[in-house]
Amino acid sequence: GKLNEMEDERQRQLRKAIQEIKNDTSLSMQEKSRKMQSLMSGRSALSSSEEKREVTEELDTTISYKNETDKVLGCKHYPRGCKIRAFCCGRLFVCRLCHDENISDHHIDRHATKEMFCMHCSTLQPIGQKCGKCGETLGAYYCDVCKFHTNDTTKVIYHCDDCGICRVGPQENYFHCKQCAGCLPISIKGNHKCIENSSKSDCPVCKKDLFSSREPFQLLPCGHSMHSRCYNQLLRSQSYTCPLCNKSTLDMKEHWNEMDHSIQLQPMPSEFSDTRTNILCNDCNTKSEVAFHFLGHKCPGCGSYNTVISKTTGMPSNEVAINAFARIQQEREAQRAAQAQQNGGAVDNVENVDNADLEDEFLFEEGEDEEDTPLYTEEELEGMTVAQLKEILQSAGLGHDDCIEKRDLIEKILDNALDHPLQIDDLD
Repeated sequence: GKLNEMEDERQRQLRKAIQEIKNDTSLSMQEKSRKMQSLMSGRSALSSSEEKREVTEELDTTISYKNETDKVLGCKHYPRGCKIRAFCCGRLFVCRLCHDENISDHHIDRHATKEMFCMHCSTLQPIGQKCGKCGETLGAYYCDVCKFHTNDTTKVIYHCDDCGICRVGPQENYFHCKQCAGCLPISIKGNHKCIENSSKSDCPVCKKDLFSSREPFQLLPCGHSMHSRCYNQLLRSQSYTCPLCNKSTLDMKEHWNEMDHSIQLQPMPSEFSDTRTNILCNDCNTKSEVAFHFLGHKCPGCGSYNTVISKTTGMPSNEVAINAFARIQQEREAQRAAQAQQNGGAVDNVENVDNADLEDEFLFEEGEDEEDTPLYTEEELEGMTVAQLKEILQSAGLGHDDCIEKRDLIEKILDNALDHPLQIDDLD
């Protein structure tokens, strides 16, 4: 019958695909082995058990909507007029993401897709941009390499041959870095730090794949990458270092100047004059020996306070240290009393005090820069309606079609309340 003919055709396509992989001189032996193993595991999924064959025969031909109210066909991920038939298991899904969210024992090979199901006329047929029966265009954009349809006309999409997938453009705004193995903004071409295959790593915060993610990701000065959403979460939590290498993710010069000022106002007691600290700078990798200070240790090489202590020598005993800071506190109180007497009893803030109590007088605190504060608090956004959240995005010139749930709208508002990071989008 027709199902047997389709099964025979899939087997022929399988043999053809394996031969093409063998003949591809651009692939290493390891890559060829991995691709052939993926294809063969898909074949076994079709033929290894009766249960798998039964699933293959019972195709899900129900009509799916991106927006059922407006009768926009598709799924929560993409607007499109068809379903694809996964070559690996023979099942119908609107997109590759729908497949991977519902199938736990394997991932789809998007490039191996051969068939589609038109949701306009319910016809199973070879994949293409238009339906061979009713003539409907199933995707305003269609990539025959990725087997990808979308009717989202708000995005300019292009296929990157080096990445092997489709990305959000325009293409002239991006270039492919072969060492980083991904598309990056043209603005940083020749002016970024390359790390081998950094684009093909997992996000160090959420541990999800970066290369094929639909979320934009941020390229850090150190060369590592993470999702822009995860990057902004780190900034909101006042974490300004890369989770992988601990290098600073921002220009911290103003921050370090504040540290200089705080340390200048609070010199260490004389009892610590012989206390020295060996440090390693996370930003420039310089090892050095500096005077000990409880607020932090400045790298003499680059001026960064992003340093770690490896060894401290000449530290006074606890008793001597406690007495030293007690003396400093007494001197401070005496100075305040003298100032009060000069001012007729009024006590001003003493900003020129030589020392402060170690326990509770830290003049410098991270995260005081108001520019990093979101325009709206998360609590305020949680109390708003979906319509209000969409209005906030629209007033800022931002779309919300990519937001599926209320939480997505909130995340997008919080993220864009900060400086816009370099955003590198993957579409499918």
